[in-house]
Amino acid sequence: MVQGIRLTKAFEASIPCCLTVCSHNFLFVGSRLGDSKLLRFSAVEKRRNSMSSEIGASQLINDAIITNNDIINNVAGGGSHADENGNGLAAVLFDEDDIHLYGKEFCNSFHIDESKPQCSSSSGRNYHFEVVDSVTNIGPCKWLRTCSASFVSDAFLHRPRDIFFDMMTVSGHGKDSALCFFHSSIRPQIIASTILDEALQIWTVGRHHQHQSNNIDANSTGNVAHRFLVIARERSSAVLELVNENMVELDTPLLFSQTETTVAAGELADGSVVVQRTTIITNNSNKVEPLYLSVQDKTDLARKLGTSRYQIIDDLIELCRTMSHY
Repeated sequence: MVQGIRLTKAFEASIPCCLTVCSHNFLFVGSRLGDSKLLRFSAVEKRRNSMSSEIGASQLINDAIITNNDIINNVAGGGSHADENGNGLAAVLFDEDDIHLYGKEFCNSFHIDESKPQCSSSSGRNYHFEVVDSVTNIGPCKWLRTCSASFVSDAFLHRPRDIFFDMMTVSGHGKDSALCFFHSSIRPQIIASTILDEALQIWTVGRHHQHQSNNIDANSTGNVAHRFLVIARERSSAVLELVNENMVELDTPLLFSQTETTVAAGELADGSVVVQRTTIITNNSNKVEPLYLSVQDKTDLARKLGTSRYQIIDDLIELCRTMSHY
């Protein structure tokens, strides 16, 4: 028999509009007045047994008797509402009509023996909530104002194209209210810059490897940083080498053809091999032969470049097919 329910605070979220169980142990709390949150929850069952003392049982019975003045008078006057044991408890819970309808055995099942301590059990759950993700809500907006822009690089302030300003709103309701700031444009923090005149397309190719260069910062991810920046112009190409936070233009055409425009650029073998596609095939800036992408026999091409490069040739032909869409 349930005697009471106790609720305790486990987690605080925005004023909810809807609650949706997305999957196992995931709960989405949607709110119109604050940020909506995706929560991960877990429950721990707790069960506790307690022995009620004789005084506690008597107090419980007395509280029940006081609620009915008619039964108090009957019990005090020795009325007929007492049960067979003469303790008067059955008379408090049931009258003669109840005993006639439900039976004496059923009524006596509710009898509490005051001479014995009672064992009561209580069960509960402890919930643990964790915020997985949240959806920012900027409404309802009470008022909106413009303010000075923040975090603007000096390079943009010297040559401004537009006026930089931010917008601030007072959003939310009650404890979920907040100040929201909005930027009108993307404001990157410029580390290094160079002027690229007549640039048509740009590619980043090649990878820095720790065993190839000792100039890479030890804290940087040298195995994933790009090494070259290929810039295609209308009649030529420019190549910049990326070293730490600097960009150095390659004056000597050691690795790339800079006398022709670049159609596409890519890399093979995790950046170890760089492929540049121009309007002609070159060997140290010397014309060799036109490049035809409809090569049917890969064996002839592999025989020209060496049989030990079969895998690179396969990757090269696949890359050429991809570049043909440019």
